[in-house]
Amino acid sequence: MNCGLKLYIMKLEKIILPTLLVVFVAWQSDEINREEKIATTSYGFDLPPSNISYSNISLYQGHLRFSSHQDVIETIDDLEIQYNSWNDSFLNYYQGIGEDSLDAIEDSIQFDDEYPAVVFENYYGFTSLRKVLHDSEEWYSENDTFELGIDPDEHFIMDDEYRTVLNAKAQLIVGDTVFKLYDDMYISVHSGGTLDSSLAVVGQINSGELNIYTLSGPQKQTLGIIIYSWGTPNPPVGCTPESMKKAKGKETDGTRRIKWRLRISNYAWGKNAVAKIKNQKKKKNRWKKYRTDCSVRCWGAMVDTFCVDHVFDNTESKKRRKLKSVGVYNGYAASLPGKVKGDFNGAGGIQKSHTVVW
Repeated sequence: MNCGLKLYIMKLEKIILPTLLVVFVAWQSDEINREEKIATTSYGFDLPPSNISYSNISLYQGHLRFSSHQDVIETIDDLEIQYNSWNDSFLNYYQGIGEDSLDAIEDSIQFDDEYPAVVFENYYGFTSLRKVLHDSEEWYSENDTFELGIDPDEHFIMDDEYRTVLNAKAQLIVGDTVFKLYDDMYISVHSGGTLDSSLAVVGQINSGELNIYTLSGPQKQTLGIIIYSWGTPNPPVGCTPESMKKAKGKETDGTRRIKWRLRISNYAWGKNAVAKIKNQKKKKNRWKKYRTDCSVRCWGAMVDTFCVDHVFDNTESKKRRKLKSVGVYNGYAASLPGKVKGDFNGAGGIQKSHTVVW
């Protein structure tokens, strides 16, 4: 090798090797930070404590598998408690700051108001319905094509804690039984005595090979499928209460907008009525989540198996990007047209009242 070439290679080594070392260290540091971020935060305040029984939950073929229905309920409840505690910590840390300044801070530190859900998902390496919809909504808002019926956030599962424990096909597992949620009902599948055989049946449903709406009673029994629709069996003559009914919309005033939802749900882990609001602000020609003082009232009446009204009335008021209010009757979540109502107050002082009818 001639002297000039040797000198050239030595110069390259002096330039390239330190650069590669910096790149490697940066990559390694990023990997460490990514792992550390699961347990800690860089926001100046800590994650709230979790009471979730992590050992009673596992990941199985793209589903969260819970040991019991109680574990599902407790996980959903705890995720909601963590969400509120996390956002309260943010507000306490930046107390006394106006809304627009607070919004600018959230942008600058890239504050994730749903971070406790992210930590939960990352623990299992789970791709939840919440994550899928969140990422889709980010793209959607970037393209500024808000038309009712297109927004990914209008998915029939409106509760973000439910979205966190469900996969993209709105499914989870309890024991060896697979549960799949629909807009108008939910099903359980326990087929052949094993979880894998149950998942095989669900796979046939998802592919369209089995049509859940046309299966005969004997077919459903053979396949281990149970359908749950609305929860008031054999109502009195002339009284037809129903569940799984909903309403949705958006109201805009200049650069402020609210998206509102109202629903009667009768799913296995939450029989209730829910009113929910999301606040948005238009920034750089796109709609983004916006923290502001807001309130949601969910009120009205559920009916029991004798078609007797059971009144509920719950109002939540907080400074939030999103907020929900839950109305509960300790029984079946079913009602009659005009009996379940929601009042929404949010971004820019926008107000909306709505009654679920069908």
